Amino acid sequence: MEHQSQVEIERKYDVAEDTVPPDLVGVGAVAVVAEPETAELVATYYDTGDLTLARNRIAVRARRGGADEGWHVKLAPGDEGRVELGSLLGSDRRGRARLRPSRQAASIAEGEGIAL
Repeated sequence: MEHQSQVEIERKYDVAEDTVPPDLVGVGAVAVVAEPETAELVATYYDTGDLTLARNRIAVRARRGGADEGWHVKLAPGDEGRVELGSLLGSDRRGRARLRPSRQAASIAEGEGIAL
């Protein structure tokens, strides 16, 4: 990731722990669903001393690990989703909070292997 901008539409669902995800092959152009992969992530979040960014629903973080490692700025959500700006990591600086989440994700692709 050099510099990028995208609209993030995030949906979260509560399901039972033993819930099996639906088979998406054949839905729209989906031809392949890869096995989920777990990435160990380390994220450092930044804000002003008086938490101006958090109050305005803006997040600034540096994250290591995963396919989108780098700097991320998430702007306040709008009607179409939340704009996220990203750039490669540079030097480390001390932040307000450091989290160590892990993420499991599976990619989906159409017949020619093109990611959807």
